[in-house]
Amino acid sequence: MMVDSATIFSDRKLVVAIQKFYFAIEEACLMIGDISLKEYVILVAMGELASGFPLNGAKTKCDTDNDSNYCALFLEEKELAVRVRNSNDRRGFALSITAKGRARLNLIDNTISKTLISRNPNWSEAEFEYLVSKAHALPSIYPNTRITTILSSEFLVFLQKYHQALTNVAAYYGMTSSQIAILCAYENSENLLSLEYVQRLHGNSNLVIEFLLEDLEKKTLIDVSHCVEITQKGQQRIKELTREVAFYVSDYLDKYSEHEVSLYEELCEHLVYMVK
Repeated sequence: MMVDSATIFSDRKLVVAIQKFYFAIEEACLMIGDISLKEYVILVAMGELASGFPLNGAKTKCDTDNDSNYCALFLEEKELAVRVRNSNDRRGFALSITAKGRARLNLIDNTISKTLISRNPNWSEAEFEYLVSKAHALPSIYPNTRITTILSSEFLVFLQKYHQALTNVAAYYGMTSSQIAILCAYENSENLLSLEYVQRLHGNSNLVIEFLLEDLEKKTLIDVSHCVEITQKGQQRIKELTREVAFYVSDYLDKYSEHEVSLYEELCEHLVYMVK
């Protein structure tokens, strides 16, 4: 179905929430799990399918580029997955998650939950559990899936797609996704934001945040004469950026039914609610 781009997907707080989740998960994958975020998404998808993950399923699942299949094979090389006969196609093969793969998922899962909670002390346990339930409710392209991780592969794919839209739109304007999130965070806040708060959006050091703010000032998108304030040009830029991001996301969701899109909208509405 066609989704109206003027929706929850253009909400400034959603941009902030997506940035928080994306960097927390990516950090856990690279620093703790020793795998890329894309490899993690595919490994999670493998864990959801008892019959095995089709070798051509990585590109279908991630709906992105050709290197998805290579990521699946890298997981096999790392002994996190093993090749088996495809029970749905005897001529083909599938990848099944190994005990090592399950252990790696558990390690990354624990890190993700602890990282998100530590960086967002205002989140309650009930709010986080409700978010997980909404992530698990998203429709799967594969039948008979069994979610065994804190976040479903469908949520992770959506997270990747939204962040990729942020990255693409930001690049067009000579910016980064982090700078978009910073502008959105400042626009949504009625109070002064510390560097520590902005740092939690990305997991970067204060020095990196200072560089990003300095560049935004050079672009006259913010004014730091007294405190950090968004200029009129900055407000207009945010409006343009978020509208274009929403268009990309809506295009991705166009393959789903009205009910299925509503599940994504409910998830995003809760993400917006959790941004405090």
